[in-house]
Amino acid sequence: MARALRIEYEGALYHATCRGNGGQKIFWDDKDRRYFLKLLEGTTTRYGTILYTYVLMDNHFHLLIETPRANLSKYMQTLNTAYTGYFNRRHNRAGHLYQGRYKAILVEKDPYLLELTRYIHLNPVRAGVALRPEHYKWSSYREYIGLEKKTLVKGDWILSQFGQGDKALLKYKEFVEEGINGKIDNPLKNSIAQTLLGTDRFVKWIRAMVNNLKEDRSVPAKRVLLKGPELNDIVDQVSKSYKISKREIRAKKRKGNIARMVAIFLSHKLTDLKNREIGDYFGGIGESAVTEVVRKVGKMKKHDAELAYVVEHLEKLLK
Repeated sequence: MARALRIEYEGALYHATCRGNGGQKIFWDDKDRRYFLKLLEGTTTRYGTILYTYVLMDNHFHLLIETPRANLSKYMQTLNTAYTGYFNRRHNRAGHLYQGRYKAILVEKDPYLLELTRYIHLNPVRAGVALRPEHYKWSSYREYIGLEKKTLVKGDWILSQFGQGDKALLKYKEFVEEGINGKIDNPLKNSIAQTLLGTDRFVKWIRAMVNNLKEDRSVPAKRVLLKGPELNDIVDQVSKSYKISKREIRAKKRKGNIARMVAIFLSHKLTDLKNREIGDYFGGIGESAVTEVVRKVGKMKKHDAELAYVVEHLEKLLK
């Protein structure tokens, strides 16, 4: 399995999640949840992290954490190893509890922190296990609005964005409830390679940082951050645009298939892959065939305004 890209630096903010292996439950009852929260508190103290928000669902959890010591990997490894050991002992089982390693999206703090706290706190409502977020016991929301004493999370900075004292609690509650009464977009949908979420300036800064790391092509997210989208992403977008199956786009000997030609053109333009690698992906065609398709589409764009528009639109979606 390809490894995830881990970007760590002092003061980094992450949205971290873990899911049960094969969708299985990782919390069977409240005793499990209480023990996990005990571990979460101890691990947060040990590694000096700042926990802004959490929610525990039956088969996964969400954390929003800041790492002043640049130690996310150690933090998550300690937490997950300890809980897996407890869970297996208590429930007389063996093997993996989680579906691979944890997932973490590096987040730019100022534009996204507030939105992500709301997104996490509304998880039980979206899942249909609670009508209102304050009805769900296993999240940090009740601490935020004063229904429980703050023991785990550090919400002072977030609440300060809404005022002081009880007024801040009320305003934050109203902010979260806007997500119940109206449609609020998932802030994570704009993440890059499920690794990075931020403004163009932030993304550029992180890309420069990643570019200085030792090259490792076993980390697909690094290729996306530096060089562009995955071939699967390109084919997926072209398939949706042209309403043609992904199999037809990738199949060999499809002369006159403009969707396939566009997909090959974009693969050449938006990635750092060699023509041989692109050809292998598209049914095993040769390098010269890839070159010829790229040439043809480039020429066709000059005389076909509709094609030029479609290609430009797809480029924007994929960048």
